[in-house]
Amino acid sequence: PEEVALAAAWVWVVGGLVGQQYASGTISYSHASVQVSTYGFTRGGGLVGDSAGAIQRSYATGDVGANSYGVILGGLVGQNEAAGTIAQSYATGAVALNSSTGGNSTYIGGFVGYNFGAITQSYATGAVSFIINDETLEAFVQYGAGAFAGTQQTTGSISEAYATGLVHAENDWVASCPGCGNGPTAIRTGF
Repeated sequence: PEEVALAAAWVWVVGGLVGQQYASGTISYSHASVQVSTYGFTRGGGLVGDSAGAIQRSYATGDVGANSYGVILGGLVGQNEAAGTIAQSYATGAVALNSSTGGNSTYIGGFVGYNFGAITQSYATGAVSFIINDETLEAFVQYGAGAFAGTQQTTGSISEAYATGLVHAENDWVASCPGCGNGPTAIRTGF
């Protein structure tokens, strides 16, 4: 697949098809087959970087990756906002973070990195790899990695969804961090 790469710190959303989708937007019967690479304080998705609109019957097959902390990455959507709805969609690409330093608010998921909205009848099959090589991380720092979602807010809902990708996370703090526990635990009950 082709590659979409952004390295400028001021760019905060990048997607294989659309960077930012607003509440009035609808994406349907669409797909992206590009590799998305981002760096620093961005939201990146195989199809959409940040969505507050509707996505239906769409998919992404390209890999999504970053080499710095402070990112929110998803195989289909980086961040799904409270007004965002996703239905009958899927992602098959791998999602990977490999950073030499840590920082706050880093979430990656095979389908969505951070979910505030409603997701139904969707799935992810790509592997998820979460590696931050920084032994100085503070206990309060928030991280999350999941086969389907990196984390989910209380406003979010995920139903009739599943993920089959392997999750690889280095360092013990990933499994016990704030945000990891509430997201993946809630999502598993929907599989």
